[in-house]
Order: sequence, then structure tokens, then C-alpha cells
Amino acid sequence: MMDLIWLITGMLTAVAIITVHFSMQRYALRWLELAGLIGGIGLIIFSVPWAAGAILEGVPRAASMGILLFGLPGLITLAMTWKMISKLPKKETAPQAAQTTHDAATPKPLEPIRVRSKGKWSRPVAYIAYAILAIAFVTGFFTTQTDFSSQLAATFPDATISSMESKPPVFKLEYPDGKIKYATIGTGQGYGGPLVVGLLISQDGTVEKLKLLSNQETPAYKKKVEDAEFSAQFLGKKVSDDFVIGQDVDAIAGATVSCVAGAEAIREGSHRIATGQLGMTPTWTDQPWIFDFKDSLVLLLFCLAFWGALFKNKWGRYVYLGASLAIIGFYANACLSIASLGAIPLGYMPSIKANPSWWILTFGTLVTIVALTKNIWCNKLCPFFAMQFFLNKISGTKIKLPDHIAAYAQRTVSLLLWLSLVTIFLTRNPALGSFEPFSMAFSLNGEGLQWFLLPVSVIGAFFIPTFWCRYFCPLGRGLNKLVSIRKSITKKFNQTKEA
Repeated sequence: MMDLIWLITGMLTAVAIITVHFSMQRYALRWLELAGLIGGIGLIIFSVPWAAGAILEGVPRAASMGILLFGLPGLITLAMTWKMISKLPKKETAPQAAQTTHDAATPKPLEPIRVRSKGKWSRPVAYIAYAILAIAFVTGFFTTQTDFSSQLAATFPDATISSMESKPPVFKLEYPDGKIKYATIGTGQGYGGPLVVGLLISQDGTVEKLKLLSNQETPAYKKKVEDAEFSAQFLGKKVSDDFVIGQDVDAIAGATVSCVAGAEAIREGSHRIATGQLGMTPTWTDQPWIFDFKDSLVLLLFCLAFWGALFKNKWGRYVYLGASLAIIGFYANACLSIASLGAIPLGYMPSIKANPSWWILTFGTLVTIVALTKNIWCNKLCPFFAMQFFLNKISGTKIKLPDHIAAYAQRTVSLLLWLSLVTIFLTRNPALGSFEPFSMAFSLNGEGLQWFLLPVSVIGAFFIPTFWCRYFCPLGRGLNKLVSIRKSITKKFNQTKEA
């Protein structure tokens, strides 16, 4: 396999040499343009064996980073160099002899394939798709219940287990030596969904053991929390402690929302045992409101998104999109995804006290659709759109795909949206239905397919304006679908009112 990779690399090198040679023959290249050509092509060629080798070694993250760190700068260097070359005078060439032309019938250009957006089957197919979504929602509700009592019996075979409460479950564990312990579960809402934690509490109110029973959290955040051994700091704590991030619990950088969800789950279960089984009087501090500088900036950008005059001014739009890229993308890492939409019908919403940015962006976007029939996330707030926008401005290349490909792409996006929602409803795990590389683009934490989609979408945007938004984004398709539904409801209401 490596032999084939080196063969491809050699062929690319040969093509690059020929390209540089013809450029030197046609234009009066200076050392700057020549260095730009060689440097840009060299970076692109270097990224090919790097990425291929990393994929063969089973490290897709290294492959993606190689393409982004070497291939993308190579493309940018080539684009800027080509702009410089296009302004250079061409070398004078000898006039060519006139060629004899023969009259021939001009072939008729092929008509592009037209894809009808609607047909007689579109409405029945839509009804079937909605019905399957409803079935998936109901099925997922009944097939994803966690049997906590069975897990307890398997984990503590020496204890006699008796149920004390059912909703939420609380169990009493009696050991042959006379020791008594209590077990319960706690639930906290993470960024991608709930975390369900099982707790084992001793009779003196000490947290003895924790176990993550189920979770719908985004895998990248979950892995970061696990690698940092976040749960270890809870062992040995008393059930009367506060369990509040920033007070008696330390968060993990880059996974604050997941840490808040874990602390919330442990606090809920511990305080339940403290008051219900140990007879303690509540003395702990409730979860405080967290509205910091980051949330203030997110709220400011959200409000500015309604200022139409800002986007009519070229430089005003540039500054705003740059701020969205820096603040919502890199600083807050608060990109919405299809998981954000799919989690709402399931009731998976993080605490507004601990994560106001999520509520500002998610519910603010949905309320705007309902109230104003506008989608302000796409093209304004979305930092991934801003990234694509600036990349295409750098390249200056605006390739327009044929109409029939664009039509097929719209259907593909609709299919991706439907498949994502079916997966989310069946598994009741929003993270499994989300494949967008949004969060990974700004935190470099991703899983599997996302490491391949990120370089494809970024490099695609270099040549085609808003490449991902136009042809692959299920979130944008979902938000625009909500806008169209809102418009149709308004239209029918106005027609009924006039009648």
C-alpha cells in the first residue's frame, strides 16, 4: 500500500514540476512568486503521504491534522501566489502561423440534467418519513430504560439488596458483617445529553463508589473528563457537601459543561440519600448562576445579529463574522449541531444556571424562527460559516457546481437530517446522530468520521463558497425547514382569516 502512496506522490511531484516549468515559460516570475509556487506545492504534496500513512496506522486524527496543518496552508500559499502571478506581464511569444479551418457542424452542447424538486411522490414520501420519526421516538423511549437493580445485583453479589424508593430508585444494601450502605442514581444534563451516575454511600454519609451507568454526552468531552479522572475527587466526600463547580469541585478545561453535568448528577443523588435515608437537614449551597464574560460576549453577538445595517456594510460584516469565529467558535466553543435540535424533544437540556450560552444560542435561534420567521444562526452566528467565508475570500475562487448536482445535494442534506434524527430518537443519544465537525474544528476533539469531514469541508470551502453549508449541513437544513413550516402556518392562518 505504501508503494502505491509513493507512486501517487511521485506523480504529483512530476505534475508540480511541469506546472512550475510552464509558469516560468509564460510569465516573468520573480523569486517571490517562484518561492510561493514551490512552497505551496511542496506543502500539499507533503500532506498526502502524511495523511495516507496516518490512516494506514489507524490514527485518523493525525491524518486530519496533517491535511489542515500542511495541505491547507499550501492551498492558501498557492492562491495568494497565483493572484500575484496573474498581475505579472506575460512573456512575448512568436506569432503562430494561421491554421486552416474547416467548416464543421458545431456540436450541440449537452443539456444539464434537470432534477425536479417536487413530484407526485414527494408528499407521500414526506408523510412516511415523518411517521418513521414518530415511531423511532416512541420506540427509543421504551427500549433504552436502564435496569439499575440488575446492575446493582451484579456489582455487589454479597449484599442483600432491598428497594427503599422507586422514582428515583434508592436501594439499601445489607452485608453479612452488619454494614449498611445505600445506592441511588443521579442525573445531570451535559452538552449532548444526560449523564446517569450510580452512587454507593456508606452509613456515615461518605461517597464510596461512583459508576457511570449511561450517558449521551458528546464522546470527545466524555473522553476528556475520563482521561483527567474527574470523578476521583468525589470519592471520600460527604453527602452534605455542596458539589458545586468552582467551590468544592474542580472542572476540566475544555469540558466544563460535562463537568457541571457530572457534579449535578452526584449532588442530586448524594443529597437525596442525605435527606431521605440519613435524616440530615439541608445545609448545602444550591447551584449558583454562572454568567461570566464569555456568556456576555455571546449574548452581545446574538443581539447584534438583528442589526441589519451592520451586515450591509462590508467591513462591518467582516468584523462581526471575525468576532463570531473567535468568540462563539474558539473562546466559547458553543457551536450548535443537529444534536442540539434533536435533544430538545427528548428533554435533554443543560442547566440554564450553568450553561446560559447554550440557552441563548439554541432557544434564541428557535424563538427567532417562531417569532420573526428568520434563521439568524446560519450566515451570521455560526462560526463554521465564518471560517468557510474567510477561507473563500482568501482563495478568491468561486466554483459553481451544476444545477443538477446542487439539486441532488439538497436531497442528500434532507436525507442526512432525517437519518440523524432517526438515530437520535432510536438511541435517545444525540451524540450518535451528530456527525458535523463543528466542535472539533475549534477544540480539536472529535471521533472517527469527523476527522475526515473536517479537512474535506475546510478545503472544499476554499474553492466553493460555504461548501459545507450548501451541500452537507443537516442543522442548517433543519433550521430552514422550521422557517418554511412557520411561513406555511402563517400563510394558512392569513388565508383562513381572510375567508
